Amino acid sequence: MDLARGFEPGVKRGMMKPAKWFRDPEVKKVVFLTLVFKFLALAVIAVGAFFLPFNAGNYSANFHLPPGQTPDFFSRFQTWDAQHYLDLSSFDYQANFPSDAFYPMFPLLIRWLSLFFAGNHLVAALFLSTLFTVISMVFLHQLITLLYDSELAFQVCVLLLVFPTGFFLGLVYADSLFLMLAAAFFYGWYKSEKSLIYGAAFLMPWTRPVGVLMSIVLLASLFLKKNRTK
Repeated sequence: MDLARGFEPGVKRGMMKPAKWFRDPEVKKVVFLTLVFKFLALAVIAVGAFFLPFNAGNYSANFHLPPGQTPDFFSRFQTWDAQHYLDLSSFDYQANFPSDAFYPMFPLLIRWLSLFFAGNHLVAALFLSTLFTVISMVFLHQLITLLYDSELAFQVCVLLLVFPTGFFLGLVYADSLFLMLAAAFFYGWYKSEKSLIYGAAFLMPWTRPVGVLMSIVLLASLFLKKNRTK
């Protein structure tokens, strides 16, 4: 993809039409498979709670609130990073807390959405992760379709979903949010949709530290464009 040309104000490749996307049979298949894979991951965790042992030692050694809480069924869905995001969504940042190392965008969204789930932050977080994963797959499918074809786009989405660590996208991690913003950024880049480019570039650093790298892409584009016009 030509960085300099991709961000020229005069380049027009058609406006984004999400409503039209979801009428596309290929997009519907991607959305359906994404939901199936995400629900299967949650089902495996739920069923595993009854048949597989839980590593209470690691759970106790890792940060969680309240301290000393005995693991229960729902603990299976909020281990490792999830505990930090749920802590931040519930109690905000506090001095000298390990959760302070995590970025604010995802926990803020969990807190706001929890108002629609009777204050249940875990359910709100799982809903958001699944929603962001679906939107990520749609953006990715549309981008690859534009660059290559819909068959390859569908294959890429499926491979991403079945990748061994792909299940993280549907859990209480910020990965799904970051992937959605990254996919939106590069789709916006190809389509010269400035609102997507600037919006995603602004939000990514609030989600994961590597989001700052998007500023390098923008600066490189401006540099290349400046040199082309000389």
